[in-house]
Amino acid sequence: GLTQYEEDFNKIIQLKTEQRLHRTRMDTSYRSLVSFVLRSNKTILLKPLFNLTHFLMSYRIDGLESEYQALKVVIASLENRFLKAKLMDERVKGYLKRFRDLLDNDIALEREIRSINERFDEISTQLMVLFIGTSQESESLLRIKFQEVEKSREKLNRFFLISTIISIITLLLILTLISKKIINPMRSVAGVMREVKAGNIKARSTVLGDKNDEIVQFGLSFNDMLDTLEKNNQQLVNYHNELEERVSELAFREKELEKHRNHLEELIEDRTSELTRAVEQLQEEIVQRQDIEQELKKHREDLETIIRERTGDLSKTNQELETEIAGRKKAEQERQRLTIQLQRAEKMEAIGTLAGGVAHDLNNILSGIVSYPELLLLQLSEDSPLRKPILTIKESGQKAATVVQDLLTLARRGVAITNVVNINHIISDYLKSPEHKRLKSFYAEAQVEINLATNLLNIIGSSIHLSKTVMNLVDNAAESMLDGGLIFIKTENRYIDRPVRGYDDVEEGDYAVLSISDSGIGISPDDLSRIFEPFYTKKVMGRSGTGLGMAVVWGTVKDHKGYIDVQSNVGKGTTFTLYFPATRKELARDKSQLAIEDYMGKEKSILIVDDIIEQREIASSMLEQLGYPVTSVSSGEEAIEYLKSRSADLIILDMIMDPGIDGLETYRRILELHPGQRAIIASGFSETERVQEAQKLGAGEYIKKPYTLEQIGLAVKKELEK
Repeated sequence: GLTQYEEDFNKIIQLKTEQRLHRTRMDTSYRSLVSFVLRSNKTILLKPLFNLTHFLMSYRIDGLESEYQALKVVIASLENRFLKAKLMDERVKGYLKRFRDLLDNDIALEREIRSINERFDEISTQLMVLFIGTSQESESLLRIKFQEVEKSREKLNRFFLISTIISIITLLLILTLISKKIINPMRSVAGVMREVKAGNIKARSTVLGDKNDEIVQFGLSFNDMLDTLEKNNQQLVNYHNELEERVSELAFREKELEKHRNHLEELIEDRTSELTRAVEQLQEEIVQRQDIEQELKKHREDLETIIRERTGDLSKTNQELETEIAGRKKAEQERQRLTIQLQRAEKMEAIGTLAGGVAHDLNNILSGIVSYPELLLLQLSEDSPLRKPILTIKESGQKAATVVQDLLTLARRGVAITNVVNINHIISDYLKSPEHKRLKSFYAEAQVEINLATNLLNIIGSSIHLSKTVMNLVDNAAESMLDGGLIFIKTENRYIDRPVRGYDDVEEGDYAVLSISDSGIGISPDDLSRIFEPFYTKKVMGRSGTGLGMAVVWGTVKDHKGYIDVQSNVGKGTTFTLYFPATRKELARDKSQLAIEDYMGKEKSILIVDDIIEQREIASSMLEQLGYPVTSVSSGEEAIEYLKSRSADLIILDMIMDPGIDGLETYRRILELHPGQRAIIASGFSETERVQEAQKLGAGEYIKKPYTLEQIGLAVKKELEK
């Protein structure tokens, strides 16, 4: 039983160590999955990822079989979502398989640990019962032997005064030593044992004396042993097994003494010499008892050494458990932080979806407001009194289109990330722009300082949206400094060699970093968590534009696969740090634009496909103004029917048409009738995956509604000249 107890104890330590290693690997695999899902920007994966995080934390805390089964279901659900999102490749399969294998190994270890713990508890209970019984028997035997020694002392005293005096003194010293050193402390310890058996686990021995005394040390060690009873009771059992063996030997010696004493009483009167020899033999036995006591003392010291070693092992195990608990607490804090980031992302995604739908409808409505004034201006003389109001209408429409573009950016559906750009150029262009001059007129006391890295890495991005981001951040900085102050713009190259935790979690890689700081009033912690929500502002109305500024910043950075960090102290100022993934590609050279006369058509026929009549009329008027013969239809089905018996040099194709087939499907069917058919795409929405798929089939440029005469003229000209 004791051997099995020790084997189980060592086995538990080994399994716990192995389980911690498995869980470390499982955390690494989990973080790889989380990183991949967040980089994919697929909302379909967020809910199963959240469920995976939730059940994994519960499983790590409780380790229940039901939580293990729930985790397997969540992993299967996540795998299905990967398949639906068309992200299932060998790397994802490897992530999922490794995570499953680690989870299966972990639950197997958990089951084995629980099985050994149950067996460990049963053996501990049995050993405790044996320990208490042995203590009671030891006390009873010592009491009986004490009484017998007293009787022997009285009998010997009557016959042999001198010898008996020596024997009595020796016996008294031994008995006093036994009583003081063994019996009384053992009674105290036995009383504590009875209290522990009765359920009072706080009971402790009150043995007093010199701390260097072995029995006192035993009492103190016994108290320490009770503090960790469940883990080191094997040492107590070993001690009492040794004690039981020594008591058995003592009982055997006492029986021998009794035998000789009885023989002495029978022959006392006529065999005095034999009695003397018996007394000598008795003294011999006493010496042997002293030897036994010395041996017992030696074994007791060995036992205390073992107890100290085991206590050290248990202390080490406790430290490891404390470390593991701290790790779990840290993991729980990380889970809460990821949950907040996920909720923030879901909120922005929901608002973005709403904004995208509104922006699409507004773009269609604004087409007439932006395009018709341009056609009217071409027909009016320079001195016409109508030119000024028509120009006002056109400018108002363009401003409204800018607001719609902000909505599309918020929806993360309006950024075409295709060009190699440099943030230093964008900052320099902004500081020379009319927008910055207008800002300086409002906030004359706000000073701007710049520190631009001379070798700043390029990025893949949209100059228009990045310029809008810089403008919004500088505007906000100026508005936060009511009495003037300093706005500091800085760029630098930065290599992140390990993930950085902040407002956003910045992953490893090379980045071109833009920082914009101000010495303004700062942002409170409550406002800091909401600053990127649309229309959430604490600034003066009438100067902050559309109320979408910070939401546009958020959407633009995310479209560029970048990260945002915000540091703010109330009353001291705020710093926005934007991380954009760097590229080693070179900047493209500027392309010269065509003159307006070069947009004119040369009798090339054009077919317009759009479900909105106003859009068809606007496009027809513009293209006819440029000299193109134009035909328009209201659906993809009508376009296919038209082209069965006719042809067109170019098709201008809307992507979203309701009801009926969309632009991509229309173009597919047209290619079956006319392989190589030229087409350009015009839509109030952004450049989606379906637009890109149509371009892979052969479609040309994509232009966004509302477009100007120059934009559509240039796009048509380029496509026809291919």
